[in-house]
Amino acid sequence: MPYKSALTGRVLGVRWMGAPTAVDVDRLEAETHSGFGRASAPLVLVAVPRSLAPPGADVRACIASMLRVTAAQIERLYLVIEGSGPGRALARAFARAAITAIGWGERARVARTVEEAACAAAAVAGEQPDQLLAAWRSEGVSPICASA
Repeated sequence: MPYKSALTGRVLGVRWMGAPTAVDVDRLEAETHSGFGRASAPLVLVAVPRSLAPPGADVRACIASMLRVTAAQIERLYLVIEGSGPGRALARAFARAAITAIGWGERARVARTVEEAACAAAAVAGEQPDQLLAAWRSEGVSPICASA
């Protein structure tokens, strides 16, 4: 499985275990539709990539397509890029630019830590951050730590 996920209330936490493929993105799109149906409200998606390397152009196109298709089902997106230093700062800046380029600049944020994303997601979704983190740990989604 290329990613692990956990739906808590209407917050979907996703930790990529490897480089995503187009098939993986399709699977996440289906999971988003299903989660939206179970939550009966738009989801808050928290995504943590495995590495700083952006996926290939074909996968980036699939991600952009998925976000267009699921736009009504995702209220907010938090992309977590943990760590400090120039490489991480550059990755966060690149991520913000990419998010804006696909039209999600107003609904997506880049977080520095999983805890920051959990607090923000919990505030939007009416959940408790500790409950989100506990659920993510129990499903193997947390600790959600990106590696270089």
